[in-house]
Amino acid sequence: MSQTYITDNLPKVEEYLRANRLRDALSLLQAISQQSRTVAITDRIGQIEQSYAYMLRYMSEGTEDPSRADMHASLIGETYRLLDRLRRHTMSKESPTLYYDALRYRARMRGQLPTLMERVEKYLEITDMESLFNLAAESGSGNASPERRQERLLLEDEIFKYIWTVYPLSGDDATAVERLLTLSAVPVYFRSMVVSALTLGLLEFQDDARMMLLAGVYESAADVSLAMAALTGFVLGLDKYRHRPVSRVLSDRTAALRDLPNWQSDIVMLQLELIRARDTERINTKMRDEVIPQMLKLRPDIMKKINDPGENADDLRSPDENPEWERILEQSGLRDQLKEFSELQMEGSDVMMSTFSQLKSYPFFHSVSNWFRPFHSDYPEVSDAIGSTMPAILADVLEHAAFLCDSDKYSLVLTLSRIPESQRQLMLGQLEAQASNMAQAAAAMMADVSRQSAANNYLHNIYRFYKLYRRRGEFHDPFANPVNLTDVDLLSDLFLDPKPLRLIAELHLRFHSYDQALGVFRRLQEHVPPSAEIFQKIGYCQERLGDYPEALRSYQQAELFDARSAWTLRRLASAARQTGRLDEAAEYYSRLQEMLPDDKPVALNLGNVYAEMEMYPEAIKQYYKVNFMDERSMRPIRPLAWCLFVTGDYERSRSFFDRVLADNPTSDDYLNMGHLALAMHDMPEALNYYKLSVTTSDGSIDTFMGKLADDSKYLIRAGIDLDSLPMLADAVFYSL
Repeated sequence: MSQTYITDNLPKVEEYLRANRLRDALSLLQAISQQSRTVAITDRIGQIEQSYAYMLRYMSEGTEDPSRADMHASLIGETYRLLDRLRRHTMSKESPTLYYDALRYRARMRGQLPTLMERVEKYLEITDMESLFNLAAESGSGNASPERRQERLLLEDEIFKYIWTVYPLSGDDATAVERLLTLSAVPVYFRSMVVSALTLGLLEFQDDARMMLLAGVYESAADVSLAMAALTGFVLGLDKYRHRPVSRVLSDRTAALRDLPNWQSDIVMLQLELIRARDTERINTKMRDEVIPQMLKLRPDIMKKINDPGENADDLRSPDENPEWERILEQSGLRDQLKEFSELQMEGSDVMMSTFSQLKSYPFFHSVSNWFRPFHSDYPEVSDAIGSTMPAILADVLEHAAFLCDSDKYSLVLTLSRIPESQRQLMLGQLEAQASNMAQAAAAMMADVSRQSAANNYLHNIYRFYKLYRRRGEFHDPFANPVNLTDVDLLSDLFLDPKPLRLIAELHLRFHSYDQALGVFRRLQEHVPPSAEIFQKIGYCQERLGDYPEALRSYQQAELFDARSAWTLRRLASAARQTGRLDEAAEYYSRLQEMLPDDKPVALNLGNVYAEMEMYPEAIKQYYKVNFMDERSMRPIRPLAWCLFVTGDYERSRSFFDRVLADNPTSDDYLNMGHLALAMHDMPEALNYYKLSVTTSDGSIDTFMGKLADDSKYLIRAGIDLDSLPMLADAVFYSL
């Protein structure tokens, strides 16, 4: 009972704090702390309550205190930290996650395990020894010990896990981490892992010490990839805890970063990359559900062309050069999809996750730290695989291949080491033939690692961890919701320039994040003159979010700036129709038809609006117009047949319903044909079509009777006695 009370009420404390209800939060937190028997936390809560009571007393006496707001924020921030400590204490008792497993293990082994500082000193000793061995090896007089290398890797994993799970990071632990991040003797790849461990722990619990260390790495790191990894962790921390008060020390540290020449451009760039990262799921789904099945579907056609004995050998060079293959790709629509993915990849979107998502089941990926390990060739499994499967030059190319993130490079090497020797040699032989060109490309990539590509690579790495790790459900996923830095207090003023705001809004719009795009477009409105374009895009976002009344108002504003925009008129008509303002929709479509007299969708939509307004003669004219412009189109046929039925023109209605029934009819089509037969006094045919309507739907008499009731006014207009409908329904179901 006690544990249930605690876990149920911890979220309520956070709700109170978000609402600035500090008294309620402290009262409930104290009750929970007493249940948990955490004496130190209970005492600290009492001290905060006392400070808050003094502050309220001075306020009630009318005492002026310019620091009152800062003090209130400080007390709320301290209460948040106590909440985190209490939550961590409670979860550590029985939570089965890796994080709390590590805490319980350290608690059991208290005093028997080396401290973080001792581990760091041991690690530095090993790296120094390995450096000496490497120098000796170059002169042919020494080799690094495999046992020592294994000890180093074990230490890397232990240090990573400790930094990830220690909270709060302070004292000797903070000093040890700072040494790892600043000493040049520590390999850059491991410093990057330390940065990731700091970030992973930060996303568990807010910790200013971690934020300060990440800021320091970003500010001072000579390695671009390391700096971008640190900035990513710093930004994700600001985003997750955006609702909490910002401490003075963190506020001052962030302000100091503004003096860096790349600060603003890096934040804007990272925001764009974070938007692209969230689009990965859409790309992955499209690849899995559309592109790959389509490629498999086309494979027999392509193989037929390859195996056609009459095919000219000159045509069998590549799909790009073979006009028959080109035609197959064109007709299937696959060519356009592949072009889209190619363009997305060029822009930095992650189009490779679908390919590599199935290659994350190796034991290498069972360790959390390995997901954050930058690719380096001296990792044992990699060096062994490279030594037996890959020429050195190709290994070098892979290490610097910008189009693959580190996680995927490990997947590729581990996969190559496990495929049959004959297939592996065939594949590597083809690659080795182009080794010199690839080496030049690798050298170029080494010489020019841009800040964007470094951030992009790191985001791809961590995105894979949060989406593909086998125990990913135990972690806070920073990609589960949009990361909107324009709303983070410490960063929002970096987005006052219309140019980055427009880029961010347009990218959200392109990737269909309409709620995020709407917020940024509204912010952009504050910094640019009003225009048709801005109101159009705001309206479009509102329309896609289902807020049709607001979309209509935005489109009306857009029309004031450009009354001749066909696009605006089209959206105005659609929004008016969605809000039930059919007369306005008809007016907009009519104006649009004057501008675009040969536009079939305009005529069809105008006809639909007239039909909804029960202006059937006008609707029929529009449907006939569409049918005249495109006799093969079925789009106007169904509504035309219905309108002719409603107006009593049964013979012509019948001719169009016959076309409908010849083209994949639905249950409602059979129902409507039954109505027509009934109106034409052909009871046997009516029963037959009604029976088809029932058998092609859910087969329920209630559903069938409901449809008859919905159409009752049209049946009355056709002279059908409604009292006979129950008997008619019974006749239908007796005949099934």
